Amino acid sequence: MARRFLDNTSRRLNLAPRPLTAEGERALLGYHFPGNVRELQNIIERALVLSRDGSFGPEFELGQPREYAAPLRAAPGERPQVLTAAELQALERQNLLNALESSRFRIAGDAGAARLLGMSPSTFAYRMKQLGIVRPRAG
Repeated sequence: MARRFLDNTSRRLNLAPRPLTAEGERALLGYHFPGNVRELQNIIERALVLSRDGSFGPEFELGQPREYAAPLRAAPGERPQVLTAAELQALERQNLLNALESSRFRIAGDAGAARLLGMSPSTFAYRMKQLGIVRPRAG
């Protein structure tokens, strides 16, 4: 599944195909996924966006990629981290997905994803549509 998610996400984000390194595969196999398949997909998407060398391997930490956790502001004397438009869009998409998962896919109301992100439900729904996020059907 990880390889399929890598291929599909790379294509969707217009990135060159990324190999799953042996170290990356070991990390995924050794990780207890408390969530579901969506969690695996989200981890892979985040790692792809943040990968600097084009591989999917030791550049991420499961649960919180190193570069994603670091602030975008540079320390004095260092070059600031700059994200491409695709990376920024993928981060926004992931943030919306995280809010949806935290709110059990409820968009509006006090416990809704829109409130978590400080935006109106209509704006949230619009961003979902722009980023290709589809609310799963109850079933």
